[in-house]
Amino acid sequence: MTQINQGTVVIGEGGTLDVRAPGGAQILGVGQFATGRYGVSMAREDGTGIALEVGGNDDTASPMPHLYLTPRAFAGLVAFAKVDG
Repeated sequence: MTQINQGTVVIGEGGTLDVRAPGGAQILGVGQFATGRYGVSMAREDGTGIALEVGGNDDTASPMPHLYLTPRAFAGLVAFAKVDG
């Protein structure tokens, strides 16, 4: 299968959807992480780390979005975050 024109794709029972860069680095993961939690994780194309994670692989964290910025990313961006504690 190379395309979906109509209908729904269902991934169930702990399955995941992985999108990989040509070099093999995972750049998008949707589904169940190794910890058993469900979430979405987007990494940088060059494999240098996570760019955005919702849910998360860390089973000690509350389910909230995590955005990992690099110094060159989003120049001039002002971000606000609520930190529990």
